[in-house]
Amino acid sequence: MALLLSVAACSAPETETASESAPIATATPTATTAPESMPVDLLPLLDGVAAAAPEGWVAGTCEGLSFSSPADWEDVSFNAGVRSFINNAEAALIVENPERSTSLGQSIAFACEGEKTDWYGGWDAEDGTESFRLDVSGAAYAAIKVTPLKPYNDTTEGVTLSGTIFDARIHLVTPDMGYYTVTLTLPANDSAYDLVRQVASSLNLE
Repeated sequence: MALLLSVAACSAPETETASESAPIATATPTATTAPESMPVDLLPLLDGVAAAAPEGWVAGTCEGLSFSSPADWEDVSFNAGVRSFINNAEAALIVENPERSTSLGQSIAFACEGEKTDWYGGWDAEDGTESFRLDVSGAAYAAIKVTPLKPYNDTTEGVTLSGTIFDARIHLVTPDMGYYTVTLTLPANDSAYDLVRQVASSLNLE
């Protein structure tokens, strides 16, 4: 999932404002690639995830999923089943062109379209990805797959945007097999994991 300029899109594969601040871990966690078909319960737990959203974030809900988003990110949601937010202050990727600049926006999308799944906690690794288990209240299974250096290439109206981004996809399943995803498109740097932890801290399915 990606946002090009200010257009948001997402498809699933995937309160009150909390007063506590989530601790920010500045280091990238140790890269752990799970063997194919490894149970989610055996994945390493992503460290640095707090029990509440960061102070000042804006709380939201979407078909049973509670979440929070940064206060200065714009809500560009276009349907009830996908809540999408972009950071207008900093792009995930940008290219300067003599005639026109183009960029890929930083984005967070919460997909909660009420799908049912038959996923029972198996997890497949992919080359170049890092996998972690998450502790999300109300979830039967919760895990994240991160691609820290994901190639991106797109040509729009003759302008090519090419480079590397940070892509993270959270997968959540409820006890009755309801399926939710959270997709983050961010700049490819170590601080991207900080935002992943903060978003994960805000998730609740109870």
